[in-house]
Amino acid sequence: MKKRALLLFPLAAALLLTGCAEAGSTAAAAGQLDAQALSDIANEVTGDNNKAVIIDGESLKAQIPLAEKARKAMKVTPESCTEFVGGDIAEELEKMNVVSVSLPGATPLQGVQVGLASYSDPADAAANMAQADEILKDCANFSFSLQGQETTMGVKPLSAKTTASKTSAIQTSTSASDTTISTVSVNALEGQNVITVAVMGGTDTHQDIAQAQELADTVLKLVEEKTS
Repeated sequence: MKKRALLLFPLAAALLLTGCAEAGSTAAAAGQLDAQALSDIANEVTGDNNKAVIIDGESLKAQIPLAEKARKAMKVTPESCTEFVGGDIAEELEKMNVVSVSLPGATPLQGVQVGLASYSDPADAAANMAQADEILKDCANFSFSLQGQETTMGVKPLSAKTTASKTSAIQTSTSASDTTISTVSVNALEGQNVITVAVMGGTDTHQDIAQAQELADTVLKLVEEKTS
């Protein structure tokens, strides 16, 4: 089975370590959240946080050339994990309307990221969610080199619970040079919507899980309000 582009936020932490991270209106299929609905939800999540950054689907698509350039320059070990890290992001983005919210922390390596992907086909949403299980099975430990810097990633499962029909969680440890970042991610699937909340740079896993679950449930409630 072809591996899909894995849109997990811990990868953003990895690219940040290597110095590569850089901080419209889309038609919607039946039941799918459109760009305006996603924007409304993102603004609710940010509240009065004037340091928050919202990136919509069109902005993400505009960054595809940069992502493609990084993907081609990246060497992944083992090679079989390459598609998890550098799959066809453009192809995946065509299946969804998406918004991402970054809530900065005390340092550049800390913060919370919230992603909401609303797919036109519920089957694609479920397939994307399933990739978290696939990476645990096939690529729980891998590394990649980019711009002469080696980065290693270890992924392990965590227990989490939200009000969604399906919830999964992972903890990713990303190491480069003398720096290691722990990222706790909670993924929630409801219908054709996938919510991902990642707490980056935390030191207490239980506290990070609790924070991610609470925020995921907040987004799920906002999605329900938009779709009811």
